Amino acid sequence: MSTNFDDDSVWPVLPQSVHSLNTINPVRGIVDFMAVQPNPEKSLLKFALGDPSIGGTFPPPRVAIDAVKEVVESQTWNGYCQAIGAVAAREAVATRFTHSDAQISADDVVLTSGCAHALQIAIEAIANPGDNILVPQPGFPHYSTLCRSCGIEVRQLHHS
Repeated sequence: MSTNFDDDSVWPVLPQSVHSLNTINPVRGIVDFMAVQPNPEKSLLKFALGDPSIGGTFPPPRVAIDAVKEVVESQTWNGYCQAIGAVAAREAVATRFTHSDAQISADDVVLTSGCAHALQIAIEAIANPGDNILVPQPGFPHYSTLCRSCGIEVRQLHHS
């Protein structure tokens, strides 16, 4: 057997999925190819992809660093927690946001891997291929990216 991993007989090239063909993020298409020289007299804050840590301008607060160190050293979280988030974290969110008119329990809370993941879960929970979703325009382009990748039509609500 050949060990040349570039050989198509060993590792055939798979066709691109319909899902991946429908997944286009216009923000990344712009940002990934930008070649703008910053003003040398001003410090640059890179917020383009939602990661303020890129330039080191916003280091994590000491309380967050200490909490992470404490958890790592405790060796109580060396594996995966529930996919919807640890019970203690969901209880904390429920306690913080519960209201006398809208009681929230940990069972009502789903923690996600960021906002984009939360949007994906919400869209996939309410819409099927062929459905349509109304999104604000101008607005966050990731709504359209998530919808198109699932075969959901995007209809735009233009602000006047």
